[in-house]
This record gives sequence, structure tokens and C-alpha cells, in this order.
Amino acid sequence: MPNGQEIIYSKRQLWRIPANLAQPGRGSRIEAIAGSAENPAISRPRAGQPARLVFQASNALVTFRIVDLASPVYNDVFQAVRPFPAPSDFIGAGAFSPDGSKFMFASGPPPLKLWTSAVDGTAQQQVTSIQASQLSPGSWSPDGRQIVYDAAIDGNNDVFVITAGGGAPRRLTFEPSLDGVASWSHDGRWIYFTSTRAGAIPDIWRVPADGGEAVRITQHGGIRAQESPDGKYLYYADRPRDGIAGVSKLMQIPVGGGPETTLLNSLTTFWWSVAEAGIFFITREAGFDAIDRFSFNDHHVVRLGRLAQRAAPIGSQLNVSRDGRWALVAQQQLQTDLMLVENFK
Repeated sequence: MPNGQEIIYSKRQLWRIPANLAQPGRGSRIEAIAGSAENPAISRPRAGQPARLVFQASNALVTFRIVDLASPVYNDVFQAVRPFPAPSDFIGAGAFSPDGSKFMFASGPPPLKLWTSAVDGTAQQQVTSIQASQLSPGSWSPDGRQIVYDAAIDGNNDVFVITAGGGAPRRLTFEPSLDGVASWSHDGRWIYFTSTRAGAIPDIWRVPADGGEAVRITQHGGIRAQESPDGKYLYYADRPRDGIAGVSKLMQIPVGGGPETTLLNSLTTFWWSVAEAGIFFITREAGFDAIDRFSFNDHHVVRLGRLAQRAAPIGSQLNVSRDGRWALVAQQQLQTDLMLVENFK
């Protein structure tokens, strides 16, 4: 400070501390300046004049891009990429409808909202609004009439079903465990979900779409189950090696039960999606991210193209339409502003 009696410093927010403390301390946060505040600078006014404070305020805005995977690439980079006009309180995107004409996304803060949108970003329609601390879009029923999602209400995360046009949700899970990341089976009879009801390590379970007793599918950990297009196999990410949003193996198990086998040795836990043509996934390379496709026929991996911008930090999802035409890729935009405080004392 100009009087030499205090020091102003930043640790995500602005703090002030006496310069003559006998013992180390934190001082006190400057309550009048809310939100992110970094790199403060203070003017040196004449005696009797108030000081002016300037600082940086940064906001990391997560949005996503709609990528046309069928369009030509230039220098291996996707060109047909369209930003989605997401609301400022956007949380995350979900799966495409079976016909590829719509997708869903969530927004907040509470009450959290689930939306559907046309693939071009228009015709946004609110499906539900709930008082929850977390909401994640799941998938559509095979006929496109219903949506499954999970939400944390009163401290418990459970799976719900609602009609795609809105209405009263129907709760499917009732255990005091973490139940979520849900998806519909190919025939519409089952809903797969990730659950910790058997222990701290999450596994894949399934429950009848009309409600009933859940059955455990995997025994060694599993997250984000998706059925193959022919309904014969279930694909999922195994237990992440760096926490729930880290690196996993992509696994396969017969829908009727059987051995759990590895398809890909390394991929980001939520950066993959099953479509008719194969399994699409994001690969992080030095300097860029790319979208690759694992073929069901020969198990070969083909690079489709590079992304002009990095995908959002680990924890976001990749969603691809059933026909393999469209991809939703989350991206983070860092916005930094300079803020001025007059008469700072």
C-alpha cells in the first residue's frame, strides 16, 4: 500500500496483511472484491489523495463445438466446426438423439436445467428444472421418446427417466450409493449405469427401464457403459488410473455375460463415444488433440482429423451421433479482464 503499512497479495482472490507482523499469517481477504482476482497493482498518489487499484479477473468458460466429421479436412484439421451458443451457465453436453437431429445439454446454477437442442444449435427446449447440486445428461431411449439422466438431490446421486418433451421425472435408483452416467440398451429394455453400491470402486450395473432390481455387470471397475450397435457387446472405461477423470482402458464384455477384454489400452475416461461405424475417441498429442475411430470390423484405429483448439480439461465428454456425422467437443475459453477500483483504502 502507498503508506507502507500493508501488503496486498493475490491467492485466487485479493488479500491484505500488515507488513510488520511478528509471525507469519494470512491476513484477511478483501471481501468487497468478489470472484477471481490476480496480479494487483496500486497507484502512488500524492499525499491526501486516494489510491487506485487494478487487477486481473479471469473466468474459464466451458462451451463446446459441433464438428462435422464428414466434411473435408485441411492440413489434417477439421474445418466444418461450429460454436454452440450455449447459455452463460452452461454445464455440459450430452448424447445425440437416435436420428442425430438433436442433442441435450445441462445448465445451472441451481435450479439445474436439462435442455434439448437441434443439431444446428437452434430450437432449444427445456426438459426439466430441478433443485440439485449436480446434473448429468445421459442418453435417449431407442425410439427417442425418453431421456435418462442422473442428478444429486439432497446429497444422493441417482438415475432418473423423463419424457423428451418434459414432464415429471421417474426415479430408477434408490441406493445410498453414487449412481449415474446412465445409458439405454439397444433394445430399450435396460438402462446401464455406474454405481459404487458394491464398494468404493465403481462398476457397471443395469436396471430394467421400467424399474426393478439392478444387476451387476462388471467385477473389476467400470464407467460410462455403451452398447454396441448390434446389441451384442457392452463397452466401458475401466477404473481410471488418475482418478475418475483420468486415463482408462476401453473394455468390452458380452451383454449376456462373459470375459472382460481390453480393446484400447489407453484413452481418457470420458473422451469416447460409440456409433455405427465404430468407437470415436479423442487422442491428446504434443501440441494438438485429434479425433480417432476404432473400427468394429478390423480393430484398426484411423485418424479422422485434428482439432484446431484443445478439448476442455479432462472430465468433459465426447459425444458422436449414431451415424458418425456429428461430434460434440467441449472446449474451454479463458476470458481475462482488467478491473479498476477507485478510492482504494
